[in-house]
Amino acid sequence: MTFPPPHPAAQNSIASASPKTSGVRQLKSQQSAWGLPPPGTSARRGLTPLSTDLGSSSLESSNRPPSNNASTSPFTSTFSSVLSSSSRGSSKRANNSASPHSAYPPLQSGSQQAQVTPSLLSPRSRAITPSSSSYLPSSVAASSTASQGGGGSGGGGGGSRSQTFSPSLPQQSISSPTSTSFERSTGQIQSSSSLGLAGSSSVSKIVVTQVFILLGSITEKEGKAKWDSQAEAIRKLVESNGMEVFAKYFRRLLSGNAPQIFPGISRNVENPGNYQLLVQEMEKITQDPEQATKIADIIDTSEGDIYRDFDLATFIAHFRLGPLAKTLLASAFLNVSKADLNNKAGLILQQNLPHLLQALANAENKQDGDGVSASLLATCAFRYLQDLPPRFKTGADRTRVGEAIRARYINSDLPAQPLIVRSALALVDAMESNYGLAKAIHSCGPRATISVEASKELLARFPGELNERHISEALLYLVLTPEWQRYSPIIFMTAVQEFFTRPLHWPTVVRGFDQNGLVISSAQFLGLFRAFLLVQAYDPSFDIQSLWTGEWQNPTTQLYFVVAFASLTPAEADASEISNLQPAYNPLDCADGPEDVVQYIDEAQHDTSISLDVITAIIDLAIGRESELSRDDIAAVQELLQGPKRGFLLCSALAVPRSQSNIHDGMMEGLLWQTLNRTFPSYSFTLHSLWKQDRNWVASKLTLFHSRYPLQLPLLLDHAQHHGWLDDLFTLSTGLGFGIDLAAIAHRKNLIDLDQWAQTKLADRSNDLVRHLTKYLEIKSEDELRVARQEQPGPNTVPLAVKTVVAMLNILDEHAVARLDQLILLERQCVSAYPRIIMFKDGGDSIAEEEYESNRLPDPIDAQMQEFYKNMYSGELNHEIVVEDIRGLRDSEDPAKRDLFACIVHGLFDEFTCFGDYPDNPLATTAVLFGGLISRQVISGVTLRVGLGMILEAVRDYNMHDAMYKFGLQALMNMQDVLEAWPSYCADLAAIPGLNNTEVHARLLEILSGEDAHDSLGADPNGTNGLPDGIALSNGDIDEYLTPNIQFKSIHAEPPAFHEEPDESIQEKVIFFFNNVSEQNLTNKVKELQQALSDRDRQWFAFVLVEQRAKLEPNLQQLYLDVLKLLGNKSLWGDVLRETYSSVQKMLNAEATMQLPNERKNLKSLATWLGSLTIARDKPIKHKYIAFKELLIEGHESERSLVVIPFVCNVLVQAKRSVVFKPPNPWTVDILSVLLELYKHTELKLNQKFEIEVLCKELNQTLNSIEPSTEIRSRPLQEEEISGAIMPEGLDGFDDLALNGLGRGVRNARFSPTAIASTLPDFSRELRFPPSSGSPATQARLREIVQNAVQRAIMEIIAPVVERSVTIATIATNNLIHKDFAREENEDRIRKAAQQMVKQLSGSLALVTCKEPLRMSMNNYIRMEQTDLPENPIPEGAVLMCVNDNLDVACEIVLKQAEERALPEMEAYIEAELAARRQHRQDHPNEQYIGSAFNGWSRFIPDPYKIAAGGLNQEQMAIYLDFARQSRGTPSHAQTASNDSGRQLPDVLQEAFAAVPNLPAPADLPAVPHHTSQHHPTGRMLPPPLPNAGPVAQTNGYYDRRLMQESVPELLEQVLDLARDRPETSLKDLDDKGPIVKAINQMWDILISSPAQSEPVAYQCASTACAGLYRPANNLLVIDVFVQLLDRICQLSANIYKEVVLAFTNQEDDKALNTPVTIKLLEVGLLEIRQVDLALARLIEQQREEAVQALSDIMDALLLTDNPMILRADFATSLSEIGHWLSTGSGPAVATDLIQRLQTWGAPEVTPFEPDERSRIKQYHLQYTFNEWLALCTHPTSTDKILDAFIAQLHQKQIVNSQEDMTLFLRICIDCAVDAYEHDEGSGINDGYFSVDGLAKFIVMLVTHQSEADGAVKVSKAGYMNSLLSLSILILNNHHVMRGEQFNQRVFFRLFSSILCEWSELAQYGNHQDREIMLVFADNFLMLQPRYLPAFTYSWLMLISHRMFMPALLKLPDDE
Repeated sequence: MTFPPPHPAAQNSIASASPKTSGVRQLKSQQSAWGLPPPGTSARRGLTPLSTDLGSSSLESSNRPPSNNASTSPFTSTFSSVLSSSSRGSSKRANNSASPHSAYPPLQSGSQQAQVTPSLLSPRSRAITPSSSSYLPSSVAASSTASQGGGGSGGGGGGSRSQTFSPSLPQQSISSPTSTSFERSTGQIQSSSSLGLAGSSSVSKIVVTQVFILLGSITEKEGKAKWDSQAEAIRKLVESNGMEVFAKYFRRLLSGNAPQIFPGISRNVENPGNYQLLVQEMEKITQDPEQATKIADIIDTSEGDIYRDFDLATFIAHFRLGPLAKTLLASAFLNVSKADLNNKAGLILQQNLPHLLQALANAENKQDGDGVSASLLATCAFRYLQDLPPRFKTGADRTRVGEAIRARYINSDLPAQPLIVRSALALVDAMESNYGLAKAIHSCGPRATISVEASKELLARFPGELNERHISEALLYLVLTPEWQRYSPIIFMTAVQEFFTRPLHWPTVVRGFDQNGLVISSAQFLGLFRAFLLVQAYDPSFDIQSLWTGEWQNPTTQLYFVVAFASLTPAEADASEISNLQPAYNPLDCADGPEDVVQYIDEAQHDTSISLDVITAIIDLAIGRESELSRDDIAAVQELLQGPKRGFLLCSALAVPRSQSNIHDGMMEGLLWQTLNRTFPSYSFTLHSLWKQDRNWVASKLTLFHSRYPLQLPLLLDHAQHHGWLDDLFTLSTGLGFGIDLAAIAHRKNLIDLDQWAQTKLADRSNDLVRHLTKYLEIKSEDELRVARQEQPGPNTVPLAVKTVVAMLNILDEHAVARLDQLILLERQCVSAYPRIIMFKDGGDSIAEEEYESNRLPDPIDAQMQEFYKNMYSGELNHEIVVEDIRGLRDSEDPAKRDLFACIVHGLFDEFTCFGDYPDNPLATTAVLFGGLISRQVISGVTLRVGLGMILEAVRDYNMHDAMYKFGLQALMNMQDVLEAWPSYCADLAAIPGLNNTEVHARLLEILSGEDAHDSLGADPNGTNGLPDGIALSNGDIDEYLTPNIQFKSIHAEPPAFHEEPDESIQEKVIFFFNNVSEQNLTNKVKELQQALSDRDRQWFAFVLVEQRAKLEPNLQQLYLDVLKLLGNKSLWGDVLRETYSSVQKMLNAEATMQLPNERKNLKSLATWLGSLTIARDKPIKHKYIAFKELLIEGHESERSLVVIPFVCNVLVQAKRSVVFKPPNPWTVDILSVLLELYKHTELKLNQKFEIEVLCKELNQTLNSIEPSTEIRSRPLQEEEISGAIMPEGLDGFDDLALNGLGRGVRNARFSPTAIASTLPDFSRELRFPPSSGSPATQARLREIVQNAVQRAIMEIIAPVVERSVTIATIATNNLIHKDFAREENEDRIRKAAQQMVKQLSGSLALVTCKEPLRMSMNNYIRMEQTDLPENPIPEGAVLMCVNDNLDVACEIVLKQAEERALPEMEAYIEAELAARRQHRQDHPNEQYIGSAFNGWSRFIPDPYKIAAGGLNQEQMAIYLDFARQSRGTPSHAQTASNDSGRQLPDVLQEAFAAVPNLPAPADLPAVPHHTSQHHPTGRMLPPPLPNAGPVAQTNGYYDRRLMQESVPELLEQVLDLARDRPETSLKDLDDKGPIVKAINQMWDILISSPAQSEPVAYQCASTACAGLYRPANNLLVIDVFVQLLDRICQLSANIYKEVVLAFTNQEDDKALNTPVTIKLLEVGLLEIRQVDLALARLIEQQREEAVQALSDIMDALLLTDNPMILRADFATSLSEIGHWLSTGSGPAVATDLIQRLQTWGAPEVTPFEPDERSRIKQYHLQYTFNEWLALCTHPTSTDKILDAFIAQLHQKQIVNSQEDMTLFLRICIDCAVDAYEHDEGSGINDGYFSVDGLAKFIVMLVTHQSEADGAVKVSKAGYMNSLLSLSILILNNHHVMRGEQFNQRVFFRLFSSILCEWSELAQYGNHQDREIMLVFADNFLMLQPRYLPAFTYSWLMLISHRMFMPALLKLPDDE
């Protein structure tokens, strides 16, 4: 280790004393004026002598007349040459003991030593030299006198001044022109050397003479230039000749200008021209702090009248010195020998303090802080606080000075106080304690460390008192004083080592620096560091790192020491030479980097920032304690972090473990960002080193910076490319967004191949890449579009190159199988955003790969495009020429023409959405151009795909009458010749129904079939079942159409080519072949098959082989593979594989596969077949067809693993027969790892786990040999689309508070179940228990069951219900209170209103929310626990009654909890409102309060809604107070009972009232005997389940879904097996305790236990019932079981009801002939009567007798009974067809019999009923008649002939044969019409007017067909119409009177209006009849006028202005 050389004073060759001179008599009283002061006086700032002249000559000069001896001249020259020569001559004669006092050599900057100085401790006295001569010479001649004698005041003490100005350290920052030469002066002049003395004296005299001459001659009269040149000459002379010349020069200036300075002097100024020189010297006080000391010493030692009682105040005031200069000068006078000057200076400082404080604070806000340096501020503050005598100071001075300096930097733009200022103030604070040694150094000044001897002499003044603490204090003073540059800590440390006889404990010395408030700069610390390097050399055990490391009591102080050390440069402190320093990183690791990295390795190795302890301390002390640091402390650390070392610091900081602090991470991110932006030279080394240390961290931060500054991506790429990071970044990038963006810009610069990059990504995360790449292109293209539309000034991300966009789209096109629609839209958007994609040809034409400044096309090109289309649409250009012109533009070498080509196509595509608005001719032109561009191959690649997609959209999404469809069809017609190049596209087009019967469709079929001619195709172009591929449904029924499918996105099968079934002979041969082929005759049979099949039949054969053979016969699959091998047709292999993919896709997506075991078995066979076709033959299954990993993930997420896992396992098991795909094939192992993840980390059924185990066994793998993947566990939650609805403030988070979402977790601890449970009351006494006849143990157990059920049900839901209710209520109440009470000042009113409202709201919400869940949970818990009763279980009816009895108790508990917990919540909500009012009263007691919610517009709201000043009035306040008086009423459970309660309640009644017969009450009779839509469910027969069936597991009162799926089908099969052998025809005939009823009840209990969970099981049961209902073997009981099951399931689920009704609606007509099934379905309403009528009518029209028989059976069962359920009109169409058949004379007998029975059916004319009962029956009969009429009117096949027949039969039967009957009939009809309208009003449907419209038609037809008893038609119709209208008006009046405000005028208006309309259409009997009818209407309408019927006013006005009435009335003659 090397150390800096010791101070020159410490070297052995230094002369430490002056030689003695013989004959010299030293007199104490007459020592040199520059000597030391006597003891007790201050020796502050004694000047270091330039020469020592203590010989007799110097002493005698004051007592003897001057002689010619040059050695005694006071003007001896001090030229450097003379000094150097004398120094060289005298250094050899140096002596170490010059006097009894230990004089020591002075310190100088060079290797030479300064002259000898007197003893530091010798008394200081001044030599008094009286003068009798004049003060200054009056002319140049007088200079001789001065040179000889030097007497007088001008001489100022003669030449006895023998001391030089003290030198400064080389680091001196403040230089004075008069001190420069002093510091540079060298040599040691010995008094014994006469030659040296003589030379020096001679030179001094000459210089002084020159100076005096110049001073006397300088004048401004000759111009400023002349004056400046003379002043410059004087300066040079003074500056180059030391202090002796300067003293005489300054005295001469001061004495000569004294009359101008001091008013009392009467003489004239000697030379006014040199006054400005004096002013300049005074101005140097603030430039050179030692200037003040020199001036003070000169004035102190000078003699003369002006110096005897020197007027210091006048002197300072004259020059108008500023506060800082005044402080420096006055403080210098505190250390002079004259006491009067000391006192005057102290008084001046005391008076100057306010001005000093203002200057320190920069109170005047001068710019740049008035140009004052920090060192000057520190010096002024320190000198004032430290040198001012205590009698002039106050205790607050230190505080005031500190505050002033802080104010200076707080009020300015400077970041913090400079360290030199803070360290000076800290030193002042420290020296207030017992800093004896430090104060002694301060008193002695820089001379204390001028040499080792001087320092030892100072130490000797404290014998036995010094210890380590004193050394610490002294070192702190040496480095912290503002004049630290003039002190030498190295000399002091050397003296300490020599002075102390005992070894010092240096760690204790270092601990002395651990003081609160100390700060140190790096420059100050350097002196301390070098001093302790010297210590380390003496004591190797001392660790110098203790200066900044370790545990300090004052962390902030340690922080400054650490920062100071870290700031040192390698030249100042070499880290590699510090022992035990632990580096944070190894810079040599970067030796493999580029040149700009390697060049900084050496600097990094030696820099102090490499220390791990240093960077750890900085992070711990600064980053970890940022909140404890002041602004100045933080600024000191920031200065380091923003300095040139920041790169090295960041490298070291990476080695420190990252804490959880965001500040730490933010600091490193900030430094890294500066590094990336190249803000310092070593940025490249820093990045390389960081990457070597932790590349993952760097990659993550690059990803973060990219997300923040996306436009800086090129900068990141430059760094990555420069350092070789690209490949690693693609692997390490944590976000695919950064990875994709980096790959895109790298591809733009040809740095990577995007296809290879994509393949690498796809091997790891195919779905993620496709999804992220799609999103990436969407964002990029949208950004480009916004720029193009000028929605933003520039791009927000780095624009993509065209070639990059095309490459990415091609990647997506290849792999985005499941997102084709999204890809089409994306490609269209990219073409719109990047128009030059259009120029990009297939294969990557270099023309389009040129770089452009912008992706936007130039504006001139756009103008040319507009002109081009203008010419085209004007007809000037033929479309053929246009296409060729466009092709020419594309192939041109001119970039402008290629841009025009892109612009033309781009404009065409952009206009696509507007084609629908084009006129026909331009549209046709556009379509021809569009098709021509494609057919002539002008566009290709992405552009071609976009164009084809637009055409497909046009013909697919629009009907044939739209312009868009016409465009698409015309374009297709112009590109028919090239369609065959895209088979998949043709298949998509062929599947569009709108293209049927078009020329294009024929061409498509021709292409798909592979034939040249298309006229041989079948009549059904859509294939079997309307499917374009001609594949029939696998099950042969419509179940798959009725089932909502879940489409797997990971499977994509190309649609098979269209095929036509071959001739029957060929089909028979193929079937014969399959039925007879075997291994023995395989070869011969295959030859026969080859002869029978042609290429045209290949597709059909593939379909038969896959669908009808391989899938259904797995044991023969190998045989079929052998057949394919022998056939040897490669195309056939492809067709078979395509059919297999298609079949797999359909079966996996079909719901039937999930439900039916047989279908799952077929799927497994198909999987084995697929594996045999591919994997077993070493052929891959391409990812675009089946993505197995994604398929497994989709199956897991959609709960379809039941079909997916067996399929995957059976495909993969074929790898055992493969050479390529056996494990460890990566593809196989990857899929196995996902299967094992499902096996080990998900809940699979045993059979699924068994499939995986078998697969592993077959592949010779164990379950532990392959690591499970994390694909499923690490999969993020699916992002849901967020609605655009803006939620009210305070309602965020309510998305999980759905009404049925009671199972969610409680978010608030106050609403946790534990917190609520502790406050629940004891409710056991309020419970009601069901009666029990068992033993006391049974009764006790029953009570326990009920109590536990209620308690568990409450605890299950109370927490979420209460929290949700309270939250909603408080938010709603708070918003209302905030709005309504915006001007209310009374806090009590606000609180009372809020409490009343929130209590009522929360209770009501809790009540409505909890009732049904409580009912269900209580019911389920009782059912679960009753199984262990010792006796019979509780009947279901009893359970329901018990639940209903105790439901109120449970609800009341929940309600009370909600109300109680709402009050404190509400109080917290409104506290801010109340606090605002209290604050308002305090601040503005006399002003009204107006809240922030008050809107000024509300003042214009009328009363009573307006909020008046002062708050709500009484009426408004009553709304809130009424909440407390509102009653929720007694809850009625009858209306809210669940579906099963209605069925189970009769059980209780049957048991309790078994002896009471079931007699129908009159009120139970239906109003109308028509029950078309009325269900008749079969009720529960016996409540308990089957005892041998075993209970079904339940969780929280609900059945397990998996067990549901297994148990319900088993119970259904059991019921069907039992029912097939029973003779009964209905469930009603069965014994209630029989096994069938028990099984049905148990199955129903499972289904209703949890409707949401059981819906899939119910759907399966419904599918089974629909499929098995029409089986021929079914007996009546089985049919009834199926129908009742369907009825119950349909009531359970509305979705299932829709699907079931749809299934029966679309069935064949022949199904209606199964009368048992049809009757049962009609009874329960699952089959529409209208549908049965139409089906039977079609069959009767075909003269099928069995249809008539079926109609007869249906009529007998449903109509011709005592309680008919249908109307004759319901079968009007069928009866009409029977009439037609009978009219031909060939009708069957059953038809005649049916007609006769219908004619004779009815009540007998004479009945034994009582009058009242007869009247009621009459009313029923009339109402039935009206209902039948309405049914006929609304029947879809109803005709006027049928209606006429009905009216004729009405007259014939004389049903309405009197006025009383007509009145009753009309009243019934009108009442029914009013009821129907009011029932449907507000429901959004118009069925409410059907009844009244039917009545109007009935009235008009009665009038037109009215007849007498004999059947003759009346000639006049007016009278009959008048009677009917009059009766209607009477009924209207009755309604008007009886119903009052509820009177419904709309029905009556509609009635009269419809009568007018119907009459105008049906009754044209001539003008006379029409005029009479119009008059009848007029007379009756007159009776309806408002004075009679005011409630009918508006309808009456519309009625009289009716278009059918008023015009006809106005046409009547005037007399009428």
